[in-house]
Amino acid sequence: MTDSRHHLLAILSANGVPLIGFGLFDWSTTVFLGVLVLDIWATVVWTLWKMPFAEKRPPALHQRAGRILGTLAQKRGGVSVLHSVPPVYPRNIPFIFVGFLNSVMLVALSFVLLVLPYPALTPEQLGWILLGGLVVFLVRGVDTWREYFRGRGYERHSSRTVALEQTQQLLAVGTLVGGIVTTAVVMGTTEPPFVGDYTLVAVVFLGKFGADLRAWHIGSDPDRRGWFTRIYGSPNTEHPFVSVTVPAEDPTVRVRPALPAALADALFHGVLYLFSSVGLLLVLLALTGLFGAPVLTVGGLAILGVFMAIRAVVRYLHVGTLEYQCYDDTIVVYDTVLDEPQARLERWSIADVSASPTVVDRLGGTETITLESRVEQESSRISAPIGSAEIPAPDPDANRPVTVALVSDAAPVLDAMGLDDRL
Repeated sequence: MTDSRHHLLAILSANGVPLIGFGLFDWSTTVFLGVLVLDIWATVVWTLWKMPFAEKRPPALHQRAGRILGTLAQKRGGVSVLHSVPPVYPRNIPFIFVGFLNSVMLVALSFVLLVLPYPALTPEQLGWILLGGLVVFLVRGVDTWREYFRGRGYERHSSRTVALEQTQQLLAVGTLVGGIVTTAVVMGTTEPPFVGDYTLVAVVFLGKFGADLRAWHIGSDPDRRGWFTRIYGSPNTEHPFVSVTVPAEDPTVRVRPALPAALADALFHGVLYLFSSVGLLLVLLALTGLFGAPVLTVGGLAILGVFMAIRAVVRYLHVGTLEYQCYDDTIVVYDTVLDEPQARLERWSIADVSASPTVVDRLGGTETITLESRVEQESSRISAPIGSAEIPAPDPDANRPVTVALVSDAAPVLDAMGLDDRL
């Protein structure tokens, strides 16, 4: 049996559990809806679990901006945590953050499907819901491991297309909730469940099952492109990961940022996050709490501290883990933690060399130089829809400016590249 048919069997099984329980074991509508809601939550959990390992790159990922998410999106390569699972890619974190926000909305909306028509649960009903939910959670988990990890499905997906099924469920559940509320208003019904039990079961089941089946159709047929995937994209529109080309010979010079300077630079940028738009909003929240709401002060300062710490760590990963490798006519920026080259710049394309010392350089005695490229950089504007295959993949070997940051002595780099007289 193919992976596509295995996945279809998992969808039929997960959706069939509440339907069989309702039809054969006399489950109440409350139990039916509860198991269906837990199935949606299982999709949320397993989707978030898959996103860090997706190997492909979403279109226009290199154009993301921001001190935290934008910096992570630029990183190439991944870190192997366990031998039994693929590497975790930092570039997926921005989409994991978006996926988490979508998951919160999906969990909240799906919960409304249960508590809106039936606000009270008996212990017996809760027991049946938890039992059915455990079954569908395991079905979804086995399907995830078999299709995504053992079947190497992570090679065919980006972090964005992993969330396709969850995004479709969000739209389906939102439509269902809106439909139930609208029907109740139009019919003037004030008593739950607002519509007949069988009608409610049929509408909710068909809506959710239809969304699952549609996602399977699109994922199993590479030529199938509905209106949703034309806007959102599909695995076929994502860009395969291609490494930066590194010369075959050993580098003549290797230079790394000085560790004390890299740590000080990370802490400095963590403090600078105070003056970002998010940092200023959190400071304002903390100050507002001083006027009779200490919870706001504590919460604002706590969240601010978390963001400052994240910014410091991201800054260190952006600069402190790099190694600048010089070859006969090329300089390569290499990440020693991700074990992956990040960029390259050929000598012929270097237009200018300038010293660009930072505050940390001035205080710690290190050096930072910038090698400018004469090659015109790619435009940051996108004219094609995000899900379009027309968005070109960025050239990993394009000559881009390189900043050799926080090194104890930049002279070896300049000498190796024949640039010592151009600074």
